Amino acid sequence: MNEYWLYLDDSGKFTNINDKHVIYGGLLFNSKEKRDYFIKCFQEKRKLITKKNELKGNDIVKLYEKHKKNIQKRGNIEHYLSQLRHTDAIFCVFTCTKELYESAKDEEHSKLKRNQMISALLQFLVKKEKIKSNSYINIYLDELENEEKWNKDETKLKEYLNWNYSVNRMIGFLRKQNIWIKELKHLNSIKDCIQGADIIANFSNKYLNSYNEIFKFLDLLKNHEIKILNCKFPKIVYNNCISNYKCNCCRPESSR
Repeated sequence: MNEYWLYLDDSGKFTNINDKHVIYGGLLFNSKEKRDYFIKCFQEKRKLITKKNELKGNDIVKLYEKHKKNIQKRGNIEHYLSQLRHTDAIFCVFTCTKELYESAKDEEHSKLKRNQMISALLQFLVKKEKIKSNSYINIYLDELENEEKWNKDETKLKEYLNWNYSVNRMIGFLRKQNIWIKELKHLNSIKDCIQGADIIANFSNKYLNSYNEIFKFLDLLKNHEIKILNCKFPKIVYNNCISNYKCNCCRPESSR
């Protein structure tokens, strides 16, 4: 069996009426060696930017603007982002909240939608040939508010993704491909791979919400041949790069 390591962070909440989108962004590795090398490089470049152990997507955007006259400091940020090329895939799955029923916006239904989004993401990564059939996947998410909530959430999500129920098309697809979740747990947000996932979720959210300044960062990624693959849920749409996607339900058409 093949094995993969997938890290996820979210942006937006189903229960927040002001959020137009709910997004899960993340990183994928097909070996521990690749993951560990990414962590090493990511840490080295982060230390050139900040003494803190955590550098989120919003921090990067603010610092890049703050240092617009300092070529060296901007260069450090660009080198930091370029380390994302050491992953096997970067991606996001998102939904437009106005396309969901009102019931999807309470806490229990939002958990179900979250589970469905992650199963759609796994199907997407298989179809994009980023994950092979006959594979175990280890999934790591940004931590929740309290430990008791983590344990319950981890158990329910893992059970859902390992469900042997062919009527659910996405789960049925995963079973036919012999895809199983080996480990699923929450990690502290200071973990480097979770920080990387936060950057992808944050940049994707800014793009979908027409934050024009985000194009300079997406262009930085493109310069290193880094693309954010994206999957829209529940009306499934697959795309090779989020910056090529027009979210007509809530993102106005605009030229760059």
